[in-house]
Amino acid sequence: MTSALPKGIRTRGDSFVVDVSFQGQRKTGTAPTIEEAILLRRDLLAQIRGQPVVVLTPRQQKSWALSKAIGVAEQVAWKEAWGKRAAHNANDLAKFVGKDRPLDTIDINTLELWTADLEARGKSDATINRYLAAVSKVFSVAKRRRGAGERPDIPRRKEGRGRTRFLTREEEAAFLGLFTQWSKQDEVDLFVVLIDTGVRMGEALRLEPRDADFETGFLSVWKTKNGDPRSVPMTKRVREVIGRRTPEIGPVRDVFSVSPHSFRQTWDRAKVMFGLSDDKQLVPHALRHTCASRLVQRGVPLKVVQEWMGHKTISVTMRYAHLAPANLLAAVKVLEEED
Repeated sequence: MTSALPKGIRTRGDSFVVDVSFQGQRKTGTAPTIEEAILLRRDLLAQIRGQPVVVLTPRQQKSWALSKAIGVAEQVAWKEAWGKRAAHNANDLAKFVGKDRPLDTIDINTLELWTADLEARGKSDATINRYLAAVSKVFSVAKRRRGAGERPDIPRRKEGRGRTRFLTREEEAAFLGLFTQWSKQDEVDLFVVLIDTGVRMGEALRLEPRDADFETGFLSVWKTKNGDPRSVPMTKRVREVIGRRTPEIGPVRDVFSVSPHSFRQTWDRAKVMFGLSDDKQLVPHALRHTCASRLVQRGVPLKVVQEWMGHKTISVTMRYAHLAPANLLAAVKVLEEED
């Protein structure tokens, strides 16, 4: 309860507000945990009084337990839906080394043993890197809050690009036909929006009717994986889906009520019917790949595709570059021209 907190500290949502004053001077700040709030209160008072701020060295500093560090990362870095996967990945390390393991006892040797265990469980190099990225974020969050010293070396794996799976027109028609046959209209509508806009599943499920501008023809995606809002053009099919669903739900509720788990269940059931159960790359995220692949195949410049898809860097978009062979054919003609 707020009454039990130290003087100058109060709660606000999931964090703690520190508010101190001395001889007419006032300083404030926020902290994610009560322990950090107490340390922040001490530092702010020292600043006001002109006293040196005590900075603990790694040897003096008591590092957080791994479980606590993961919990703080969930509060400050993994609030969105996609963060659940990152938290799951980090918690896998907690299961391997123990949730109470101090961060400063986790070194490269520990991480290499863990990654070897992940590999033994059939995880690919790309997947292992996603696990390591989650742990790296845990250390970064803890270090910024004095819950850890130096971050250990993170032994990343070299990833091959592999094959980008996208749906053919025939596969698209088959999925939509089966979903319709099963009376899964919510899944049909979500499928259409995903494949025609290329938005991520989590982004689509957070869409509200007011995000669709039928005058300009754009769909505004506000909460994205990289944190940058973007606008995506709506196809005729997407216009129809959003327009049809809007009167049913009013102006402020989400456009879609289906859950990611429910959609994935219907998707996997269809894969079984098509005899594609062993196609590990045929997942709902392939709808996003399909959108990007079709744009490139139809001659849309890669820079435009990058903006459309919301890729942070052009290197991510370049995975689709090989799908535009017409550019290479045009280039070879330059070499064949006579002076």
